[in-house]
Amino acid sequence: MTLPLPDTVARIRAGARSFAVHAPERAATALAWVDRANGIRRAVPSANVEDGGETVRLGELSAGCIACKRGSWDCIFITMRCDLACPFCLRPTGIALDAPRSALGGDVATLAERYATCGVTGASFSGGEPFLEAETVVDWTRGLREALPHLYLWAYTNGRALTPGLIGRLAAVGLDELRFDAAATGYADAHVDAMLAEAARALPAVAVEVPAIPAQRLALLGSLERWAEHGVRYLNLHELVYEQGTASGRMAGRRARVVMPDGHRCETDPDSVTVTQAVLARVHEEGLPLAVNDCSLANKARQARGRRRRLATYSLRPYEVMDAEGVATSAVLFDETAVEFVPLAEWETRLTGRPGGWSAARVARLLPLDPEELGEWVGFELLAEGR
Repeated sequence: MTLPLPDTVARIRAGARSFAVHAPERAATALAWVDRANGIRRAVPSANVEDGGETVRLGELSAGCIACKRGSWDCIFITMRCDLACPFCLRPTGIALDAPRSALGGDVATLAERYATCGVTGASFSGGEPFLEAETVVDWTRGLREALPHLYLWAYTNGRALTPGLIGRLAAVGLDELRFDAAATGYADAHVDAMLAEAARALPAVAVEVPAIPAQRLALLGSLERWAEHGVRYLNLHELVYEQGTASGRMAGRRARVVMPDGHRCETDPDSVTVTQAVLARVHEEGLPLAVNDCSLANKARQARGRRRRLATYSLRPYEVMDAEGVATSAVLFDETAVEFVPLAEWETRLTGRPGGWSAARVARLLPLDPEELGEWVGFELLAEGR
């Protein structure tokens, strides 16, 4: 197109072109994910491989994981402070958090209203280490439980700040689940083990959630029986990810480039899946009462798609039509200075009778994960060029 474009249209076209450039890499990632799931299926025939390989599990899923996979989960960041410095941490460096908040709001009343509106069924408390602000976790758990009795609530922790008294208070205000990152404390910390057992007695569910780190494979495998004896019900294994701008970006290990369906670029450790396979096999062979969930990047892509659709309540515009991937399509009419967005089905009718300098294009927007953001322009196709 040679005509001058208004700034808005120029930005849309530039975004779409940038997204298209990485199409081969996104396709390669999709194929690698299929190979990964098929590899698990061959290595551990007892594992359930579902949703085109985006869900891989042994046993039942936590209600929190179910909410996550459906995109009906929200994460509330209590603090970015932490009392540890794990090399695999994905917490962005240099980002402060003045007060607890999530992408949907910064107070209990706002969150409860928005959760009810867009169908959020589960919420977690994260950080940093959320129990460095234990009173906030207790207060927000109480507030959300009173406002939305059926909301599934859980918290992430390294376990160091927990006490039996605090766990009892969390149970009293309605926390459903605690998830321990046992890798953060070396898999066999005496205090963390005691808090695991205490939480299993007081709460409906306890999980261990750790990255599948190849160098720590033996320590992880050696902890499974002990965790089961302590009452841990769920084990969530994250594919080991290296993200720039976080501690994990500097972590040593083998690396494979990944381009997610939404264009996000990162690296993973290709040996991480062998750790997941070994855990699945060990749990099955020994009959351990642990439900194992493979929280892979493919699984996270599924969660993101669901969240985009869920938040369309706030982000989808009246002239847009959304597909299953969370992409919203419309048409834009424009001349050198003016821009108007219209439903795609109406572009020809709306263009009729306008001066000859008006053009039309089909545009596509990947809906955001945060309702305050625009999302990403991923499509631009000229339909009619003004003359």
